[in-house]
Amino acid sequence: MIFIKKLFLYISILCFICGPLFAKNIPGKGCKELVELYQQEWNIKAQYSAYAKKADAEGFLQAGSLFRAVLKAEEIHLTNLAEEIKHKGGNPQDPVIKLQVKSTQENLDELVKQESKTQSDILSGSLKKARGAGDMDSVRVLNDICQGKAMVLGYLKLLQKELPAGKKGKKGYAICPLCGYLIEDSNPLRRCPLCPIKRESFIRVN
Repeated sequence: MIFIKKLFLYISILCFICGPLFAKNIPGKGCKELVELYQQEWNIKAQYSAYAKKADAEGFLQAGSLFRAVLKAEEIHLTNLAEEIKHKGGNPQDPVIKLQVKSTQENLDELVKQESKTQSDILSGSLKKARGAGDMDSVRVLNDICQGKAMVLGYLKLLQKELPAGKKGKKGYAICPLCGYLIEDSNPLRRCPLCPIKRESFIRVN
């Protein structure tokens, strides 16, 4: 009887010490949705990279500038997503990229479609679940991405209207290095609206 009690005590102590170590290797709630979003964002990042080169080659300098700016924002989103996935015990694996580059107008239309779908998926899926579970770390990361995509969609849709008119000039952009929030370089904003980063720390892309 004494032996059994001691054995039970040793097992309890072992579980107390080693439990957190084992738990780190077990993906937490919401991790699957974050991994799926990570792979979607990785594909979108690849699109912006390829489409920017195509826009430059066709002489659409403004499109190329915007695509490169969003590419940088996507890289920041991916870094934040990967950290959150790892924190939950998951593995942010990079997907196999399947990419078809068409004309800049067609590429732009595809990006508007992709970004709209991704934003809708986040709002109705992973972000809603994270809020319901009280997972505020995931809520913060997902909200940053969602808010950033709202700005990007506005710029993309504006570019849709301007692109057929010609190939005049280009605008510069500024990106928050912490959350990926993107604005036009001419915007007088002094601080990121999503995090405490000051404007002078923003990354400029032309």
